[in-house]
Amino acid sequence: GKALRDLGYTNIHGMDISQGLLRLAQKTGAYSSLRKVDMQVIPLPIDDNTFDAVNFIGALTYFETNDVLKELCRIVKPRGHVVFSQRDDIMREQHYEEQLREITELGLWKRVFGTEPMPYLPNHPEYGSKIKVQYFVYEVL
Repeated sequence: GKALRDLGYTNIHGMDISQGLLRLAQKTGAYSSLRKVDMQVIPLPIDDNTFDAVNFIGALTYFETNDVLKELCRIVKPRGHVVFSQRDDIMREQHYEEQLREITELGLWKRVFGTEPMPYLPNHPEYGSKIKVQYFVYEVL
């Protein structure tokens, strides 16, 4: 949120399951609102076509299916964007490219951008250069 605010965005809403992380986010002063939401409980308690974009970075690691990505398409306005990251080991293990293609074939979104795998946490003693991450931007249709 702070990075988005620093880029000039002013209407930023934050959601997390952790009340502690929401308290930390509140201290930044970057958010228009903060709300405790369990993103694993679908449908999300958010109206259709609510947001211009959703930034879902570092969270997909904890989801076993792509249902949350479909749900993000529901809450983002047409022509809005869903921005997310996924670890490359999970991409391989869960055949994530196929899951992303399925959402495209359903007509929910189209890919705008995707990176090659890059270091996830380069200075982390466990992950180091072994685990990589990819970033994606999809436009909601």
